[in-house]
Amino acid sequence: MSNGGSSGGYGVNADWDQVEEDLFKLSHEIKPIFKNRADYGFTVNSQLSNRLTQTLNKIKGQVTTENSENGDLDLDEFLRYKVDKKTRTIQDMEFFYEESEKNGIDIILLIDCSGSMRGLKQRLADLSASIFQALEKSDQVNFKVIAFSAKNHDYQHMIEIIDNKNKCGRIHADDDDYHDNHNLNINYAVKEILKSNSDNKKLILMITDGYPEIEWIINKDYFGKSRALKKGMRLRFEDSEIPRNLLERSVIEAKNQEVPIFCIWYNHIKETTEPMRKLFRNMLYETKDFDQVEKVLIQKLTESIEKLNQGNLN
Repeated sequence: MSNGGSSGGYGVNADWDQVEEDLFKLSHEIKPIFKNRADYGFTVNSQLSNRLTQTLNKIKGQVTTENSENGDLDLDEFLRYKVDKKTRTIQDMEFFYEESEKNGIDIILLIDCSGSMRGLKQRLADLSASIFQALEKSDQVNFKVIAFSAKNHDYQHMIEIIDNKNKCGRIHADDDDYHDNHNLNINYAVKEILKSNSDNKKLILMITDGYPEIEWIINKDYFGKSRALKKGMRLRFEDSEIPRNLLERSVIEAKNQEVPIFCIWYNHIKETTEPMRKLFRNMLYETKDFDQVEKVLIQKLTESIEKLNQGNLN
């Protein structure tokens, strides 16, 4: 059963389960608003990009032992996880539990651009540009970034699709739409990644620092045993399970469509700690150090390509 949100004292005994169901239904109907954020520029980390390129080439078998000017990146540096294929459970942070016999991989990187990410300035832009540069000549990986935020007074997501390096300067905290409706953006990303109708493996990676925020101007009355929620009221879901429930349902729904979601959580907001741990569990990497965000993201990209290579892909 869902507990409710703040509505100025009304709706104490309203049908909050129905509110959640209506929000979940709406999450599949609401179309995103596409926006063009200001371009603040980016700086490619050439060392990171070159090392990633070389490692992917090794995995694919294009090179064996080759040292770049920045030094060789040993595959043993990357994490290895064991998979229980019998029970189809995920051990530790592993999310590729199937042997892949597919042609490649489609990856969407969801990046939280809500106001709380402002302290990172252009680091997410730099990281994304470095990855794009590393993958420019890859014929196995289809990669794009969806930079997301949300209206601060409505149940509406704002996105920008970044499909090449030159657009990466737009990946930064949004100055105007500074909330984040994670479930809306996950639902959109799943639809987007399934559009290809290819045999490629699918993966969504999400970088975020926060718990989902939802405000909603309700579009009908909700009645309870006493006071009701009236159409036109603005609900703020503070201290409510509803945002968490909606996010969890979106993640489960994606997994059921064979689109795993792995969350790299930049944890610098104490209040979100326990809810996010409960939500993502072994599909969460948690750190307060953004350098570790960069490291783990590169590890995940590399592991995904390595898993494909184990399927004897050309």
